[in-house]
Amino acid sequence: MGKMRPKVLGTEDEAKQKEKEKVRHEQKKLRAPRPRQGGAEGGQSSGLKEHIAKPVEESRVKPKEKKEAGVVIPSSPSSPSSPVSPLSPVFVPSPTPPKSPAPAGRPELPKVPKPPKSSRSAAYRRAKALTDRTKPLPVNEALALLPKIHLARFNETVELVLNVVDKNVKATLTLPHIAGKKARVATFSEKRAVIDGKEIATGDFLKNIEEGKIDFAVLLASPAVIPSLARFAKILGPRGLMPNPKAGTICPNPEKEAEKFSAGQITLKPVSESFVIQTVVGKLSSPAKDIEENIVAIFTALGPIKIASAFLKSTMSPAVRLKI
Repeated sequence: MGKMRPKVLGTEDEAKQKEKEKVRHEQKKLRAPRPRQGGAEGGQSSGLKEHIAKPVEESRVKPKEKKEAGVVIPSSPSSPSSPVSPLSPVFVPSPTPPKSPAPAGRPELPKVPKPPKSSRSAAYRRAKALTDRTKPLPVNEALALLPKIHLARFNETVELVLNVVDKNVKATLTLPHIAGKKARVATFSEKRAVIDGKEIATGDFLKNIEEGKIDFAVLLASPAVIPSLARFAKILGPRGLMPNPKAGTICPNPEKEAEKFSAGQITLKPVSESFVIQTVVGKLSSPAKDIEENIVAIFTALGPIKIASAFLKSTMSPAVRLKI
């Protein structure tokens, strides 16, 4: 709002006041209009109009601004009267040096990819360097080599791995010497149930199986009690404990057959529809002669014709090829 001008009452004073207002109004019309700070018509700022009106040369890089490596040629000072300088600074990029050609008589070698890193430890690689899979060794020489290439500090298990020519190969035998720990054998008949020589009530025996409390490695049963074990097939089957006539675990007198299984009776067959048989033949601390007799007994039971190749190894050592 402008200044408040009070009007004086009265005829003469009122006429003078009106004349002064007319003079003031005329003076306002004669004054030059001030430009708005926001810009001119259409809401555009004056700075934007000046930017549009400037030629392309003024939008080039200034001498102080260097975004890339290069040379800036400074322009000549422009006169204050001229709005736009005809010579504005121009950015000249530095030339890239040419690649040096390969020396004469020396062809460029192709890039060789780096070999993949081995996932095995240095100790395993040193042990494997002592073995040669292309040269089979007799059983006694392979057993003499195992203590030199074993890696673990505990008493490792000695394993025999066989590649057979037929996946239906199967043999049951009793090893001359017990390989590792003595197997816990359970027997179940109409009269009683026995686990590793200790008698247990049949009701408690079946209840423990139903609850998953299984503390035996082999289960022998008479044909008369198979229907009572059939309802536990989902528990015993995945563990390989369900009595089976092919494995010799269904027999008329289970307690007599338990002596054979505890003495080291094993069944050799390929693992899960493959051509590989893997079995335990002893411990690293066992006498070498006992392990050799177990291996010879397995070769005799299967037959050398059915065995394509044989390897001997401990739990964490490289494999040694055997001469069949």
